[in-house]
Amino acid sequence: MVYSIRYGYPEQTQFLVIEHGKIIDCTTRHPRSECLIDFKGLRPRPGATFYAPYLLDYSRKEDRLKAYQSIMDRGGTSVIVPCYCKNVALLKANLQATRQVMKHSPLDYLIGLSTHIEFLSQALVIECNKQSIPFIQFEFSHIDDLYSYPWEWLRDAVNGQRLLFIPFYKTRGEDKKAGLQRKKFYHLWYQFADRMNIPTALAFEEDHAIPNPLTKNLGLYPIKGALVPGSDCDCVLTPVSLEQQENLHYDENNHSVVVIRGQVQKGNGNMMCPGFGQEIKVPMVHRFTGDWEC
Repeated sequence: MVYSIRYGYPEQTQFLVIEHGKIIDCTTRHPRSECLIDFKGLRPRPGATFYAPYLLDYSRKEDRLKAYQSIMDRGGTSVIVPCYCKNVALLKANLQATRQVMKHSPLDYLIGLSTHIEFLSQALVIECNKQSIPFIQFEFSHIDDLYSYPWEWLRDAVNGQRLLFIPFYKTRGEDKKAGLQRKKFYHLWYQFADRMNIPTALAFEEDHAIPNPLTKNLGLYPIKGALVPGSDCDCVLTPVSLEQQENLHYDENNHSVVVIRGQVQKGNGNMMCPGFGQEIKVPMVHRFTGDWEC
């Protein structure tokens, strides 16, 4: 079914034409679609992707739904969650358990892998490529953990695939000193990764929106984070001006409308629908990289 969303100023009305949850056209002309969702007086911005590992920790469904609501209130339309694994033989089972938890998500979700650096292996990397996992977040607690690991072992395992190694510095406390130490270690890692030609990206910040450079590195952009033809219609619509709010129907505490894959999930009389979210599958294309010099 082809339908359209109308938004913007009354004198500057624009349309997003949508089919199967994806944008097929952005135009100022009234499209020839049967259904029209009217959001005049609102302006859209692309939905954000949040890193939310804590979603897997809740034992009660009600607590998890509150966390989803909090993300949506801040403009989130998709999340990234890590599947923890320290044994390649258990990877498929752990992925299945993670998907089982996320099947009730109202937001789209991307699943990656999280493990300690001591459990990184060629077999684990090869299996991640087979399972189309876009990143491995490796945990370390000292800079020597990075320099002592034989990264050259991963040369054949990566095999030019789009697989990122993202650092996670584990600290006992969260004070100013720990923050400075983390920043220093990440800087040293990025220098080391650049010298060794290791595919990496910015470290995640828990419960924060993913910056645009990282969404591109992960392969999410422009599937997510853009309102262009070919991307998912994920957006947050906010009032253009307070004077134009009287005829709109959205959450009284958070004046916005959230649209995920072309369907209103918050606002206009609707609230989020548990189970609406889908797992995001990132195309695992080959990288054009030089030989590793390890």
